[in-house]
Amino acid sequence: MKKKYGDRITPNIYRVAWWDITSLDYVNCDVYAIDCEETVILIDSGRGGPSYPQLKENLEYWGLWDRVSVCLLTHLHRDHAGAVMNLRSEGIKVWGGQGYNQYLKNVKANEYWNDNIPILDSILNDGDKFKFGNVDFEVVLTPGHTSTCTTYLASVCAKRYALTGDLFMPNGTIGYSGSFDFNYDCLLNSLNHLLQYDFDAALTGHFLQTSQPEGFFLDNGKSHILNTYQNGLEGKWNIQKS
Repeated sequence: MKKKYGDRITPNIYRVAWWDITSLDYVNCDVYAIDCEETVILIDSGRGGPSYPQLKENLEYWGLWDRVSVCLLTHLHRDHAGAVMNLRSEGIKVWGGQGYNQYLKNVKANEYWNDNIPILDSILNDGDKFKFGNVDFEVVLTPGHTSTCTTYLASVCAKRYALTGDLFMPNGTIGYSGSFDFNYDCLLNSLNHLLQYDFDAALTGHFLQTSQPEGFFLDNGKSHILNTYQNGLEGKWNIQKS
């Protein structure tokens, strides 16, 4: 049973939204909040709609809401980016990867968002580095699951986390592959690209265990990504049709 207000995974990292935050069978992603002392950074916005008030309440419960300044998007799927405009209306900036520029030109993207593609405040490039408070971030563009996918490496309390969105899932699997801009080869390349970086653990966008604190993240994160990459090379991914 998930706690009502989410979970404190480490002293500085919280999960403040999850698959069915509303108990209305309303698909959400796992939204993470990183406490950088001076400010709080969100990883993804969540679905929005009926889940948004609960997201805010969860952040308020942990004493984080008043310090949230930026949301870093992993990609433009509704369960990850549906609350972008809610956050922007509260004065919170939303940043995302460079794939966004090309995404804007895609007719299918406009259809997916009913001509209301979320607006980003800043577009990030591969290799960009920045710092919020006491936390260093690095951007790694990782398209494939969608053309907009971006991974964020965050150095938090002497440990480096890869916040990967839906780039991969536990046990060598991948996320939904039926999107109009899913690309098998790009995903393989992105996994290989991410393997060139050093990090300790990975926080994925869905399906994390809830029974114990260590279940929220994948220690030895690179081994899980390598397993997914090898499965892709061997054609073992379960590919869905859009």
